Amino acid sequence: MNNRKLALMRLMDSRKKFTARELAERFQVSIRTIQRDLNDLQELGFPLYTEVGVNGGYRVLPNRILPPLQLTQHEALGLFMMIEYLENVPDFPYGSIREHLAEEYYSTLPQDVQDLITRMGQHITFLQHHAVQVEALTTELLGVAVDKREIEFIYHSRQGHKKVQAFPIGIYYDHGYWYMPARRKDRVLLYRVDRMQELVMLDSIDESVPSI
Repeated sequence: MNNRKLALMRLMDSRKKFTARELAERFQVSIRTIQRDLNDLQELGFPLYTEVGVNGGYRVLPNRILPPLQLTQHEALGLFMMIEYLENVPDFPYGSIREHLAEEYYSTLPQDVQDLITRMGQHITFLQHHAVQVEALTTELLGVAVDKREIEFIYHSRQGHKKVQAFPIGIYYDHGYWYMPARRKDRVLLYRVDRMQELVMLDSIDESVPSI
């Protein structure tokens, strides 16, 4: 795959349509060359689709396959160590893909780098608390925080359990637990994620909710 096709993959955005003419002008090639590049990407499985008509163009599906990383050996080793570390953080958002990511990433590395990672793995370990619940809840909370959407959940505390409606600001991990600061009415309150159950996403969206 040439550099122009990689650049095309990075440029294509699910939120925006591009015409072949716009892409040709951007990369300073002919429209026919761009169309060949786009056809080649489609044959490789890159999920491009075409919207026809006066306002049509090329767009990609949001859950597309992203282009491969081009890293130095030190960067590759550092990235693999970070993946190894994240495998030991309980309930990490989107954590179910970590093992798959590590395997896919490892398999693309040259054999000598794979051997070096194997040897390094014998001399480093990461200790964390055991997971309390599945990672799906942190993944959903991160998503609703980004969308600034209100949620409803049952919260269990030492005083008992109660139904709560609030707007999550984000989540953070500290000393073995995930926490969610959230705006409830005019106050910002802190909830421990492992004490939350029966999460329901509501329709209310408030763009004034701050970031973490």
